[in-house]
Amino acid sequence: MADDGSETGGTPDVIVGCTVCESTYPAQCAGSGFRPIGTDGTCDCGNDEFRPLEGD
Repeated sequence: MADDGSETGGTPDVIVGCTVCESTYPAQCAGSGFRPIGTDGTCDCGNDEFRPLEGD
């Protein structure tokens, strides 16, 4: 997912949480998952799987 050809910046589509440590990131939809903006596609913990956070 990190190598989808897109840059690390952009306009967020959704806020996501890491499925391991639950850190949150603004993200863009990328293929079949999400790409956190401002990263190489991974969380600070090294995980590359994210889930969208539900709004209140």
